[in-house]
Amino acid sequence: MIRRPPRSTLSSSSAASDVYKRQEEIADYLFSMEEVFSEIDTYNTIMTKQIRLKNKVTEKETMEIYFKKPFSVKLISKNQDKDQVIVYIEGKNDGKMIVRLKTVIDSYVRLKVDPEGKLAMKNQLHSVKEASLGKTIDLIVKNLRRGLEENKLQLDYNGKENKYNTTLYSFTGFFNAAEEDGYFCKKAVIKVDSELKLPREIIIYDWEDNIREWYEYLEIRLNVTITDAVFDI
Repeated sequence: MIRRPPRSTLSSSSAASDVYKRQEEIADYLFSMEEVFSEIDTYNTIMTKQIRLKNKVTEKETMEIYFKKPFSVKLISKNQDKDQVIVYIEGKNDGKMIVRLKTVIDSYVRLKVDPEGKLAMKNQLHSVKEASLGKTIDLIVKNLRRGLEENKLQLDYNGKENKYNTTLYSFTGFFNAAEEDGYFCKKAVIKVDSELKLPREIIIYDWEDNIREWYEYLEIRLNVTITDAVFDI
């Protein structure tokens, strides 16, 4: 396990200095995603999701997402067996998310649901209130900063990868910590779009080295026109 060496030892070991510099460079690059997202007001993406529930990874779910700052999000399921649309607008609808579902008789119902209640969180790891690239980046950066400060993080650059019609830079963050220490995960693989400087693929591992969450942003359009009418369902 390569640890981040204290600054006072850098001059005595060129190897330690190289490790420190590499860790700092990777961290600074990943931290820069916050600044990039601060310049984004809207986006539209096609995302896939797989999560581990009851020790089993779910089938891949595909959804289209519309997002507009400060926080309006629309999730449209693209799976054939799941005709569902979810809208959450911060500060609107009494704090509830709006869910439109297709019934067995091919009609639609529209429900107001507590976004963090039992019904909404069934078979989910995160609420719709976390469903944005910005929240994802915040979570990544928060854990990386803490890991560096506590000298419990190893960051590695895995190389380039051609995917989603672009070049990705792949990084791994490994936390030398116990589950009870409160870090979000044991290990995370983050693949960043070399042009957009935003995550395009994120793989989260639990403390037993099992995949817990896997997200892919297959397509993404930034700062596109998204009117308030998009969130009417």
